[in-house]
Amino acid sequence: MVEVAAGMTADEAVLLGRQLASRPGRTALLVMGDGATGRTPRAPGPFDLRAEGWDDAVCELLARGDARGLAGLDEQLASELGASGLPAWHTAAAAVRAPGGLASPHGTLLAYEAPYGVGYVVATWLPG
Repeated sequence: MVEVAAGMTADEAVLLGRQLASRPGRTALLVMGDGATGRTPRAPGPFDLRAEGWDDAVCELLARGDARGLAGLDEQLASELGASGLPAWHTAAAAVRAPGGLASPHGTLLAYEAPYGVGYVVATWLPG
């Protein structure tokens, strides 16, 4: 198990992702990270009108298997929205894009909900 710290920078996440991808043999990743925490006034984070749009965009990238798009997500905006999963997603994107990674992953969005005002997503990426 490798823990990706919520405060990890994009550069640190890229380095970790490349290290994971360079391991001998096949590697599978189970990546977990929180989306925006302020989608409703009762959410655990401060309400922010941008939160739902952020989560929608992340879901679209996950559904498309878009590692480049995940890698390009804005750290400052993620921080403002309480989206602490961004470093984990940056790590996964770097692993997928590294030599020997999934050249063209096929993404499938399995679930997307926000029952507590926090975005929760389940998606798979498999070789395309």
